[in-house]
Amino acid sequence: MDQLSLPAHTARRSLGKVCLGVIAAFLMVLLPLTLYGLSSDGAAAVLAQVASPPTPPLSYTGTADWTTGGPYDQLVPEKARADLGATHITSTWAVADRTHFRIETRTSSPPLETQTSVYAADGGATEIWYRDIDATALRMPLSPTGNAVGALLTGGALPPTASIQQYVAQYNRPASGVHARLVGQQSYLGRTADIVQVRPVWRATSSSCSIDARGQQHCKDVTHGYGREQIWIDHEHLVILKVLVTGVPGRYGGNHTYQVTSLSFGQHPTTAQLAFTSPVPITNPSTDSTNGGLSSATIGGTTGWDAPPGFVSAGAPTDPRGHLYTSSGSSQTGQPGGAGIAGASVLFGRGHSHTRGITANFVLVQERKRENGPPPLFATGTSRAAGTCQTITGTFQDGIHWLGFARQDIYVLVSSDRLSEDNLVQYVATAMCR
Repeated sequence: MDQLSLPAHTARRSLGKVCLGVIAAFLMVLLPLTLYGLSSDGAAAVLAQVASPPTPPLSYTGTADWTTGGPYDQLVPEKARADLGATHITSTWAVADRTHFRIETRTSSPPLETQTSVYAADGGATEIWYRDIDATALRMPLSPTGNAVGALLTGGALPPTASIQQYVAQYNRPASGVHARLVGQQSYLGRTADIVQVRPVWRATSSSCSIDARGQQHCKDVTHGYGREQIWIDHEHLVILKVLVTGVPGRYGGNHTYQVTSLSFGQHPTTAQLAFTSPVPITNPSTDSTNGGLSSATIGGTTGWDAPPGFVSAGAPTDPRGHLYTSSGSSQTGQPGGAGIAGASVLFGRGHSHTRGITANFVLVQERKRENGPPPLFATGTSRAAGTCQTITGTFQDGIHWLGFARQDIYVLVSSDRLSEDNLVQYVATAMCR
């Protein structure tokens, strides 16, 4: 079985501090390296360690676009990742100085995660983070020296005394199998950019065991490196302008691209660009842990899945021939501001299962609390009655069938590669909406 090196975002989440989780949510936009496919001593950790804003702070405005093929929900089968797992985020930021800024991000996929977030400060010692998907606004201390906030405000800049050579040296870790080098310069958005190449960006260790003639077991570990990362860095300000990650298998997060689409240095934002008033009351973040990750407990087998309180439980599906699907894993995620569960999912499958999960013949049930109403996907399907629920059904371009419905503020998306839209209606009518 593969033993994966710990990605930086997982390490942060394990700290169990919501405040860090909120910052990490924005770092994944401006520092996309931290979300998928990087070993803990790779590029993401380096950025987190050395990033800080220029002194004095540099005013600038800009926009960026980030796309990854990796799954947001780790239960998403590989063949459905383009529809249910790929993440697309756009961001707009206006930074006057370290205590006056407004950064807005818009998530357009995956379907249940569509949302808008704002991160803003208007002077003083605090900052506000707001997200409309759960109508949450948090007030947090604005650290004068915090590296994470500095990285957020500068898009990943190094200290002003640093050089591109120091940047490469921080990445380069030959002893751990990570190699970085400066490969040249290009013009990007009319600015001179230094190009740094890093490989690999993900490492996985496989264990192989054998029994000798004496009956003794011998095992050895073999480490494989995956992927290449190219980073375009503004030569003058050491701000990340573009990141291209290729060659990473889907099971390790897949490829992704981050690119600044517009950028103006030295341009002081207008009052309108910086203005933000929270539409909901602002609270202080809780220090409780959030929940996340794949459950290792038995979750129902052939009987179904008992959802967390407030969510919709699901019976085990059967295919048109009466073959039973069994549950193979579940997960749940927390939300900033407390220990409440924001999302939950379960994957059912019939055959074609191995150590990396189900690849075919699956039914995936995903659920998400949404204060901002249904996702845009639910406006594209056909209205269908399924038992006591009014549902929407449709089919993605690659043939994955889906059904969606809501129960109060819980939105449910059921998808399958084998069950048709009619089959999904029948399943939901008998297993979820009786």
